[in-house]
Amino acid sequence: MDELEKTGWASSIAGMIGPSEAEASPISKSFKSATRPLVRRMEKSGTFELLKGTEFKGATIKNVVKGRGDWRYIVLDDGTSYPVTKDVLSDMMRAQGTAMKMGELQLKDQPGQLLQAFKSLGYHKARLNPFANQAANLEHLKAYKAQLEKAGVEVPPTSLVKHEGKTFTMPTPYAEILQKEGVLKILKRVE
Repeated sequence: MDELEKTGWASSIAGMIGPSEAEASPISKSFKSATRPLVRRMEKSGTFELLKGTEFKGATIKNVVKGRGDWRYIVLDDGTSYPVTKDVLSDMMRAQGTAMKMGELQLKDQPGQLLQAFKSLGYHKARLNPFANQAANLEHLKAYKAQLEKAGVEVPPTSLVKHEGKTFTMPTPYAEILQKEGVLKILKRVE
């Protein structure tokens, strides 16, 4: 085997273990079943149970496994796998959690909806970056939405709100309930 063949073989194995720096996109290229035995030997990710059965890039997630460093592999039911960063999985879980809470909201009466909206307000205020202004909040939301759209995940409706002199984002249904009660003001809806 000449040096070129050795290098090609080594690059192929390295590519299966984790994306190169040149491929440092949060969602990298997919690969087919030729590398599946290697993926199966990796340890399952902690997010596996939370994301199993949800949609990603038009297919259903079958498994999520740990890769090297911050990389994880989303294995789909069609046999393809996508290397993604932990940030992508975090955004996907956040969107899934929001969707679940929106489903719960629809089943509650008006006092229950108001209570749930106040809980959301407390949650979003607690994770507020004190140094972020309105433009920074919108930029963060834009990046979050772009990440979810790239993954083929439905983006929950979100609004930029102002409460007690601070601006931050929160799910639009909660913001609408709280604005109706005079608790906060919706500055911009980002659908």
